[in-house]
Amino acid sequence: MRPMTMLNGVLLGTSLAIAIGTAVTLLIVTLLVGESSRLEGEWRPLLLTTALFTVLSGFCAVAFVGHLRERAWRWLAQLGVVLALAATVASFWPRRA
Repeated sequence: MRPMTMLNGVLLGTSLAIAIGTAVTLLIVTLLVGESSRLEGEWRPLLLTTALFTVLSGFCAVAFVGHLRERAWRWLAQLGVVLALAATVASFWPRRA
């Protein structure tokens, strides 16, 4: 397995695990929002995080398959991974006051 394929596999596994974990947490928060008023503000950031990591997982999966099968479009898919990863990092980057 080539290094880029391995890197995409690691990114795919990590981002998919985070997407599933936040989706389950979002489900639990949605079910319990009536029980506690503190949970009302939590579903929007969880939804954003779940969406970001789901999109990142999709791009990683496409790039992983492209590199694994050595398709001509694999570098275009890799560009998608880089852009999705940059968007994910930018969304969590601390903002200046």
